[in-house]
Amino acid sequence: MRLRSISILLILLLSSCSLPDAGSTPAPPDRKPAAVAAIPDKCRGDGAVQTWQLLPVQPATSELMAAYDDREVVEFSGAVFGSDDDPSRQPHRRYLISEAAEGITVTLDYQGDPPPLAVGPRYRFVAWADFVPPPATPLTATVTPTPPNQLPDAAGYELQVHDSIGLLFLGLTDTDLADDPLGIEVSNAEGDCPTVVITNNPCVESRQVQPLRIRWDNNEITLYPGEDGQLQHQGMIYEVSVFRNRQVTYAEPACAGYSEHARSLRVDRIDPPPVVPAPPTPVTPTLPLTGTEPLSGAVPIPLPPPPALP
Repeated sequence: MRLRSISILLILLLSSCSLPDAGSTPAPPDRKPAAVAAIPDKCRGDGAVQTWQLLPVQPATSELMAAYDDREVVEFSGAVFGSDDDPSRQPHRRYLISEAAEGITVTLDYQGDPPPLAVGPRYRFVAWADFVPPPATPLTATVTPTPPNQLPDAAGYELQVHDSIGLLFLGLTDTDLADDPLGIEVSNAEGDCPTVVITNNPCVESRQVQPLRIRWDNNEITLYPGEDGQLQHQGMIYEVSVFRNRQVTYAEPACAGYSEHARSLRVDRIDPPPVVPAPPTPVTPTLPLTGTEPLSGAVPIPLPPPPALP
């Protein structure tokens, strides 16, 4: 009876202990998450980034795509002739663009709000992506084919769209604008957001949301992630939207190949609005004149009286 009581006591003690999950990485003991209530509302808008990437419709050789894949800034003229909203690619969607110089078709893959493009007009595109080379694998390793909907990794993106008026759209994610001819200056501003210790990601020690200062000509605004503001440039009005601006402190030792996008924003021209071609004017068919229908505006000519009969 005593042995049975001891066995029951051991079972109860063991059942009250929770075993660590073998598949999760425990956080270092000195990481203490910040209280959610202590984070101001303006510091909680840091969200998902927006991306813009050119892809060929079919794997084919072209000077444009070869330069783009080689991380060069490319410029081309093209017209949108369709879109691809395949649900299997969400949150990514695509525009189909007919490029003018080489006569090729490229897709503009984007994540987030669509650029303000319309079917028909010809635009001037300036695009760049800082593609991350895939990790080297031994020759003896088994090569796994890339899934059709998987995009190449990139550390940064930039897309400019110009219409007949001027700059229509600018998208920037982790892009250095030091030598950009547009003249926009982007830099971190002084803020008071607390440093948040990260306990659910073994590769990140902490993150801190920062306000972003955007200067264009003599106009300047400062925005926190999640905020919008307006700037004037060359007599036009643009809306600036900031999606992410953070400082990341990575854990030591660093996780191989791990990084996060730190900054993402877009600039949309709102006045004047995008140039959209007017619909064709309907043609009114011309009706043939008939001999029994009087001409418009004709004045009847009086005839002389008939001669008197003798």
